[in-house]
Amino acid sequence: MKHTPSGLFAQRGIAAMEFALVLVLILALLFGVIAFGSILWVQQTLAFAAGEGARSILLHCEYAENAGQAGPCPSPAVLARGCETAVNAAGWFSRAAICSTQMAAIECPDGYSATASTTPKPQRLRLDMAFDSRRWPPIHTAAQAAGMIGIDDLAPATLRARSTVVLTPHGACLPS
Repeated sequence: MKHTPSGLFAQRGIAAMEFALVLVLILALLFGVIAFGSILWVQQTLAFAAGEGARSILLHCEYAENAGQAGPCPSPAVLARGCETAVNAAGWFSRAAICSTQMAAIECPDGYSATASTTPKPQRLRLDMAFDSRRWPPIHTAAQAAGMIGIDDLAPATLRARSTVVLTPHGACLPS
């Protein structure tokens, strides 16, 4: 029978235990980076989609004004088309993306005065995009994992993006 020092038996398996502890921390950190990157990616995609929808509405109104078409711009059909463009620009998230528009009359900017004619007044267009982030698996899984350790608001339930533009018909505001 071999005689071995008692200290060697006490050190056996320590490396495997240290590896397991460090691996858990590294995997948690890696998973957090992936979840945060997913949230950031979805948010940037929504911001891009909102901008594309607003750009679509602006281009249609500019084309209609240059072509001399009568009637208010944007019409409900143009607003719906802008939302359709925004949802399509959302790419992978288009199934769960929600688009809405809001129009409001505004005053002419400083240094300009409104004309007294029948020219339509300037309007502010807001195109809002929303996405239920719990429908995207990496974000949903991160929220569930965070909930297990008592962090309930790690990932936002809804991500939002807004694009705001001012529509000023030609001749609506003239320099003072």
